[in-house]
Amino acid sequence: MSAGRLLRELEDLAADLAVDVRFEDLESAGGLCRYGGRTCLLVNQRLSVLERVALMASELASLPLGDIFIRPQLRELLESRSQGCPVSCLLRDLTLAKDLELAYIISLGPKAL
Repeated sequence: MSAGRLLRELEDLAADLAVDVRFEDLESAGGLCRYGGRTCLLVNQRLSVLERVALMASELASLPLGDIFIRPQLRELLESRSQGCPVSCLLRDLTLAKDLELAYIISLGPKAL
């Protein structure tokens, strides 16, 4: 699965969770926030696709996901992240790292964001 496809799946999941995803020019990587009764995931628009995947997976993993259908690979990624597994571990365990684009995330390590 390419990084771009994984990002689209995370964006779709956010929509299913009623989370607005906004790509903005930020001083940090971004994160979840609440405003006006809505949940929003702010993502720094300067992040690479791979960094966006890492951030979105980490943030969406903190939300209740039990009642929503999520593709098994994506669910495993999110569940592993919610248990504190670093991004490098998540991707290796899911065999997503076979895709050369995603191998870059492994090199970022847990403190990449």
